Amino acid sequence: MLERISVDYDFVKILAADHKQNSVSSVQTKIFSDSSDFPRSYCLENTRIHQLWWTDQDLDFNDLGQQLNMSVKTVSSILLPPGSCIPLHRDTFHKLKNEFSTEPGNMIRAVIYITEYDPGQFTQLIIDGRTETFTEWSNCQGHIWDDQVPHVTANASYKDLITVNVSGFRL
Repeated sequence: MLERISVDYDFVKILAADHKQNSVSSVQTKIFSDSSDFPRSYCLENTRIHQLWWTDQDLDFNDLGQQLNMSVKTVSSILLPPGSCIPLHRDTFHKLKNEFSTEPGNMIRAVIYITEYDPGQFTQLIIDGRTETFTEWSNCQGHIWDDQVPHVTANASYKDLITVNVSGFRL
């Protein structure tokens, strides 16, 4: 399942946040079901992400949910610095499964780009055995997918890439 999206939302609070206060390797987070298979060439230096979690006190979850046709449960933002990637994976929805396991519906994630595209930044998704590559997005554009879509995001540019990741259940 893949859907292209565009939202009308002011993410100035996220753009102004100090993402670099929280630095972690993407392969050491819960986004991967098992990172033991990753080649040793994946290390903190090339899989670094800076992730912040947001509450409904920080952002208007209802507004985002209405625009995305989903019941929003979690929102995070990820700053992917130049030279870093989030290797090919499927979303595990770890936080949704642990905190909202009784919720009905299909778990989905909206990934919204909130920085302008810079050459060298891309997301690739595997849909029905075909690889689709996305570049040249504008602010507040992105995609919604479920746990069946393998994807990778890389930043081979000279500028930070920031996405807002909205997770929840399809209405």
